[in-house]
Amino acid sequence: MTYEGFARLLDDYEREHFGRDEGAHAVARAALAMLGRIRPHDRLRERLVRLASLSLLDAPLLDALACRTRCGAVRAGLRLRGRVLRWCPPRRARRYVRQGLATRL
Repeated sequence: MTYEGFARLLDDYEREHFGRDEGAHAVARAALAMLGRIRPHDRLRERLVRLASLSLLDAPLLDALACRTRCGAVRAGLRLRGRVLRWCPPRRARRYVRQGLATRL
């Protein structure tokens, strides 16, 4: 199977089986809330993380979540970051999330 054939298979499967489900919606809401609460008591950060997370989802998933949030600024920012990083030298050492994500946010 080719990559294009596999992608088509996945798209067809999503079209046939994706839909709104209350249980899945509750899990998605909880996951988004958890992402926004990495640092407690910061409502603005929680809203921004939620908006950024939702803006990275594709249209069928947003429909399944009954969410109309779209933010082109987040996608544009990620494209800009990619263009800037293209000109940066490679990192010398690996960095992992567990090395202090909560303190850098």
